[in-house]
Amino acid sequence: MTCPASPPPDPTTTGGWLRRWREGAGLTQAQAAESVGVIQSTISFWESGRNSIPLDELRRLVTLYGVPAGEAGLRVIAPDQVVV
Repeated sequence: MTCPASPPPDPTTTGGWLRRWREGAGLTQAQAAESVGVIQSTISFWESGRNSIPLDELRRLVTLYGVPAGEAGLRVIAPDQVVV
């Protein structure tokens, strides 16, 4: 039995950008979580918008994913999230 594919990331939310950047970096949620010192479900909650991401954690993920600061500052603009 295979798992259904996840829907594509929503480009209008911070969580959508987080997921797109993580996938672009070739990382699983578990790998990203281990790299920044959180549990996998925390990454999932941030990407789904269930929890807001603290600014310090956002900066660590942006660095981990190799996202240029200018792109992060322009993209992470969602009414439900912190802006870098």
